Amino acid sequence: MKKSFVTILALCSMVVYVHAQGSFVIDSSVNIGNGSGPGATTGGLVWILNYNTDPTNGTPNLDTDTDINLSVLWGTSAGSVTTHLNIDPLGLNTGVGAGSGNWLASQPTGMEDITGYGSGALLDINGNAYFPPGEAAGTTIWLVLQGWTGSATTYANSFFGGGEAGQTAPFSITLAANTSPVQPDVHGMGALVIGGIPEPSMLALSSLGAAALMLVRRKK
Repeated sequence: MKKSFVTILALCSMVVYVHAQGSFVIDSSVNIGNGSGPGATTGGLVWILNYNTDPTNGTPNLDTDTDINLSVLWGTSAGSVTTHLNIDPLGLNTGVGAGSGNWLASQPTGMEDITGYGSGALLDINGNAYFPPGEAAGTTIWLVLQGWTGSATTYANSFFGGGEAGQTAPFSITLAANTSPVQPDVHGMGALVIGGIPEPSMLALSSLGAAALMLVRRKK
């Protein structure tokens, strides 16, 4: 009887674990000093393009002293990473940043996210775990990290406003139970390179120019 009770208890514990809410942390400190560059596809760090040294393409410099704004997209496959994840669950942002759900360099969410380590690695000074809604522990999801500098409160506003922004390629992460003392982190990210984005008008002109060129070639 005692053995049966222990067995049932173990099975119940397994069920609770399987259905526990999955979580992860935003921390890439494992990548410090690994020598990865701005083209890294894994083990990546944060880079900012310097246009003083190369006005056309910018020279990538490891970010050691500029705190960045950050947002996170997630999905259940590499091709479905489109859902915005709230990484301000405590509602620490105020003013224009309130409700953005992002880390903002000028607010408690993004302060010291880079300067905390001073090595190009991301640090969550608030020590939060993050929970993709409806995803259980043991589930593998995909993430994209979006970073930008400046006063924009969202990646889209920075991107379409011609700001300095960039994002990682999709990468996978396996969630842990939120009660687990060891949480999966984002060290599997590729390099996050933040640079100038062409003005929307320039993008439109480029598209029109390409279309006109195609028409000319067809006529010939």
